[in-house]
Amino acid sequence: VFTPVFPAGIKLGITGMDPYSFNQEQMKYYHLRAPLTELYYVLGSKKEQFFKVLHSQNITENFNAGFEYRTFGADGFYSHQKTKHFNFKGFTWLKSGRYNLIANGLWNNFDFEENGGIAADSLFEVLSNITKNSIAVNLTNARNKWKNRQFLVNQYIDFGKQRFSYGASYHSNSLSYKDDFPDTPFYKNIFIDSSQTNDKLQFIKVANTLGWTTVEPASEDSGSSVKRDAGNASSSVKRDAGNASLQAGLNLRHEYAEYHQNTVDTFLTGILAKGFLGNSSYRKLNWRLEGDYGIDGAIKGNYSASVHFTLKSKSKGLFNVSSGILERTSSLSDALSSANHFQWDNRFKNINTIFGTLEFSEVKRRIKTGISAYLVNNYVYYNEKAVPAQFSNDLGIVKFYLVKDFTWKFMVLKNSLIYQYVSESMPINLPVLIGYHSLYINGRLFKNALYAQLGADLYYSSSYYADAYMPASGRFYNQFEKKLGSYPYVDLFLNFMVSSARIFLKVSHLNSGLSGNSYYTVPHYPMPDRAYKLGISWMFYD
Repeated sequence: VFTPVFPAGIKLGITGMDPYSFNQEQMKYYHLRAPLTELYYVLGSKKEQFFKVLHSQNITENFNAGFEYRTFGADGFYSHQKTKHFNFKGFTWLKSGRYNLIANGLWNNFDFEENGGIAADSLFEVLSNITKNSIAVNLTNARNKWKNRQFLVNQYIDFGKQRFSYGASYHSNSLSYKDDFPDTPFYKNIFIDSSQTNDKLQFIKVANTLGWTTVEPASEDSGSSVKRDAGNASSSVKRDAGNASLQAGLNLRHEYAEYHQNTVDTFLTGILAKGFLGNSSYRKLNWRLEGDYGIDGAIKGNYSASVHFTLKSKSKGLFNVSSGILERTSSLSDALSSANHFQWDNRFKNINTIFGTLEFSEVKRRIKTGISAYLVNNYVYYNEKAVPAQFSNDLGIVKFYLVKDFTWKFMVLKNSLIYQYVSESMPINLPVLIGYHSLYINGRLFKNALYAQLGADLYYSSSYYADAYMPASGRFYNQFEKKLGSYPYVDLFLNFMVSSARIFLKVSHLNSGLSGNSYYTVPHYPMPDRAYKLGISWMFYD
């Protein structure tokens, strides 16, 4: 699914592990009457194990602290495919009169073997009874290690209807790629050492932010509560009920960044101004203008401007309209590389994007539908040689989506459909149609003590030239040799909930081998075969 992200400021640009990482955008802070603990454990095939523990409690009435820990490991179905993940975050929130402080620290570690995909697709596609870990792979001694560290402290002081804030953050990414036998046809180039690949990349960014914002009054029925956002100095605190008023905020951020990779050492600075203007979010028609501008340094001249409208109607649902324009500098990893197998020094033009979204949703009828359009100029992509390139013409993409749920007695059918249009001869490949469906029966048993679900999930996409994967750079790149998709992927599940405990049994990829062996995630990387999983989640409120 084409889901572009337009971050402001200096950026590394390597995001492959982001879906598996803790990050600031997902950070939550708690205010609790009693300690909260959640334990979560999953056991699956091929030694797959996942464990999570979350704990938070108020040390005093106005001081909360907590942490969350996750670990994941699996051997994989194919040779040289072991992986280990480790995630940890600690967080705290302190309130004293008009003063508030929030702080957190994030640690993300990933250590995984890279096999470069299977060496012969025909062995997988034709010989259905072959042992999967006996199929030869392209790489047998390659390994990737990614480390990410983030720290943030934000302080707020409220003065009646206004708030002033100061925030400081530290962000570090460390990437290491090793291969003891790089002299293989899998790599097209060797620039540094033919006896061993030992690439290391480090990215460090320090940011300081000063902010001012108005404090939004509460609606008449909202009571008194608190909202926090670790990354935005324009967060608001709901106060006593009052009339809707104009809301505004402005912050100024200074960034310092370092980028190191073998013979490349780059030091950058940037100054960014961000602001917003809008009316109260409690209004029936809510509007908001947002924007940012790069004042100096590596991001000078970067900008974004967007407008958002939300129309709320109890009888007709919710309408959202958004539109905007932006200009961004390409990421550091797209501009510079000094690795054993990839070297480049690009001077790309700034990337320009115009976008618009129209969306309607109604909770009562369980429907959400919308259309999004993007027009991108100077789009940066990775070509068939797995190196970054820039598309000088306009890239147009239209995306239509529909989410609709149906219920009948104890049966539930959930549906999500996405249609995407990309004009031909464009450097981006997307499936035209994507479908996700879930059908299950549910109900309460044993005098309502047990809630259960029994059903199946179905995922499907139309065929398309899915991007290939390059382990040495951790990036996905264009390929036009093999189409993937047109394969139904079915999971069977049984879920239970008793009090604060949830248990699930799952057979993932139930139809493995029943519809032909043509299931790939990306070229030469088959999806996992049929696997069995057991999981339990238990919440404690004491």
